[in-house]
Amino acid sequence: MLLSRDDLTVATGWALKPEGLCRDDVCVPVRDRAALERDGAISLRAVAEALGRPLALEADPSVAVLGEAPADLGAALGTGRAPNFSLPDVDGGTVELDDFAGRKRMISTWSSWCGCRWDLPKWQQLYEQFDPEEFVILSVALDEDAEAVRHWARDEPTEPLTYPVLVDREHRVAELFGVTNVPTTIWIDEDGQIVRPPLIAPADNEFEDFTHIDAAVHNDALVAWVRDGVTPFADDAVQERLSAPTEAEQLARAERRLAMHLLRSGHEDAAHRHLERAMELAPEDWTIHRGSMTIRGKDPFGQDFFDFWNDWEARGRPGYASA
Repeated sequence: MLLSRDDLTVATGWALKPEGLCRDDVCVPVRDRAALERDGAISLRAVAEALGRPLALEADPSVAVLGEAPADLGAALGTGRAPNFSLPDVDGGTVELDDFAGRKRMISTWSSWCGCRWDLPKWQQLYEQFDPEEFVILSVALDEDAEAVRHWARDEPTEPLTYPVLVDREHRVAELFGVTNVPTTIWIDEDGQIVRPPLIAPADNEFEDFTHIDAAVHNDALVAWVRDGVTPFADDAVQERLSAPTEAEQLARAERRLAMHLLRSGHEDAAHRHLERAMELAPEDWTIHRGSMTIRGKDPFGQDFFDFWNDWEARGRPGYASA
């Protein structure tokens, strides 16, 4: 895909300058400008290679997604600080993680295609034990279906949820924190440091036969942290669990993002091709595999899911860490 200089800047924020590709105060040297710029047009693929970023391309219609560089995400996580994000909530507002700076925060990821959709009122029961000025739950649905998210957040609970429920159609939180399955929680302290990295954490033991996880372990630890400041991991243990994604994982996320854009714009065949590519690249990422079952005409609660589950369990339940 070729772009003009102006279109490149509008689409990506990067500009080609004498010193290289530049955005804000950052410039990346370009060793082979001839490969980058051809007859006044700039190759997006060459830009992606120069920046070390994944690129998902579709020729018809001509559209592309330039993903985040694995090294950049790894460097951000290496600081131990929680990256800020902004997402729409189910009531039409916009919520940022940093809106709650100075409080302990738990990000709880879930989806309408997961039994963890039943967790929302159970998290509410736990949430009511705490002072909302000291602790907040940010419920983040990694879900394409915003209406389904709203149903489970507003119509299904018998009592109102008082914590924010956000919709992440682009899986941005998954990308920033390295979430590959739900329900996953992440704990962030008052200063914005991650004190519990992404790990599987159901709200109760309704599905313990499947998860092999005792929810009480997580919930008791959460109470100890919020009330008494007892952190579950030493700093070095947190850092060990906050790692950069692989190039394949990041390309898979770009392919998924492109597929969703194509699907929303009515290009179903192209969307399915890119979903298949995303699944090939990230075979352990449930947010891609199970998360796309409905889109692919499969049942995320039926035999299609159990076939996927049995294959995953036979391979040793990879990526399903909890503690």
